[in-house]
Amino acid sequence: MVDDFNHPRGGSLFKIDEQGTPSNPTTAERNAVFSRASRELSVSVARRALAASGFAREDITHVVYASCTGFVNPGPDFYLVRDLNLKSSVERYTIGFMGCYAAFPALRMAAQFCEARKEAVVLVVCLELCTLHMQLDDRPDAMLANSLFADGAAAAIVSAREPSRDRPAYRVEGFASALVPKGEAEMAWDVGDHGFDIKLTSYVPEILGAELQPLMQRLLLPWKKSCQEIEEWAVHPGGRGILDKVELGSAFPMNRC
Repeated sequence: MVDDFNHPRGGSLFKIDEQGTPSNPTTAERNAVFSRASRELSVSVARRALAASGFAREDITHVVYASCTGFVNPGPDFYLVRDLNLKSSVERYTIGFMGCYAAFPALRMAAQFCEARKEAVVLVVCLELCTLHMQLDDRPDAMLANSLFADGAAAAIVSAREPSRDRPAYRVEGFASALVPKGEAEMAWDVGDHGFDIKLTSYVPEILGAELQPLMQRLLLPWKKSCQEIEEWAVHPGGRGILDKVELGSAFPMNRC
């Protein structure tokens, strides 16, 4: 959405001066790019998801949008309804500043809408433009964040209706959530004058590795399942260190992931 990373003199955001020093854009300048790019990307992925789902645009009853890398109003949730020509009665919800795990509360919200209204068809869109908040300094937190977090957008259609036999679909059986309070000080994100400032220490993988197995045992208890009974796992990585600690600190069959 910006030409900065393919431009020899810098692009529209991270401009490079005559001495070869890149600029440090303000939060407002970064957010202005988010305002434009988030709309375009959200509509694009939603249109593709809708086309592949077998549902018509008239079927959509709710829109759930999640992002933590920018703020704008009217936001992408508004333009999803308008640019996709959805019904004006579509209910819109935004989940903000929860981080990369926001996709799960977004899907959970969609599932709850479908449980409450059997005719509900929910469009879920998650979008993050992390490179807008790239910090050009040598702080360990900044370098780690710059190397880990990238840009992306994805969409899904959630419905209680029986899926078409000629369309791929997943069945959502349930959700569970838990807190690991000891990680509170190790990962945080604040709005600064020059983008969003992240705090991300090297202890995050250690905390997850130590807490994951007892945490998963508690979360699986309502389904009367053990970790060993789950045949396939999809782990949100957050870096190689987290994957290594998950494998070492758990009884999961990680070689199958």
